[in-house]
Amino acid sequence: MGHVAADLLDADGAAELSAYSGGNPLLVGALLADQRGHGPVGHGPAGGGLHVGDAFGQAVMSCVHRVEPTMLAAALGLALLGDAASPGRLAQLLEIDGAAQRALRGLEDAGLLDEGRFRHPAAAAAVLDSLPSRTVGTGTGASPGCCTTRARANASGRVR
Repeated sequence: MGHVAADLLDADGAAELSAYSGGNPLLVGALLADQRGHGPVGHGPAGGGLHVGDAFGQAVMSCVHRVEPTMLAAALGLALLGDAASPGRLAQLLEIDGAAQRALRGLEDAGLLDEGRFRHPAAAAAVLDSLPSRTVGTGTGASPGCCTTRARANASGRVR
């Protein structure tokens, strides 16, 4: 993996790789796989930013599913709450008082979070994409899945 990284990344790209992956080898490998075919990463004349694609999203979900169910619920809650997320709100949403802090620590240890937030919007989007559209309702008679769609767009940075 070291030779592949050296071919694709300059110092700025390596910093992005570290920031998005939290050092998790599975996430690093997925980001490098996503980068292949997209040119070098960096801020020089030939490089652009790190490409984050499907392999990263699949790796995020692999990490989430490797942990206990409370962490999956916490990841879903964080993705749904977005910028409004906090340990207190997460505990209230999931009705898991003490477990919320442990779940957040576990997600941070897996490299998915930094200070209680997803390291990249694509991670939150991958978690939201795992939800069937009918999972999130509005109680307002609006079309099924409208909140999920809005939450997905919010997680990807398209809605503010």
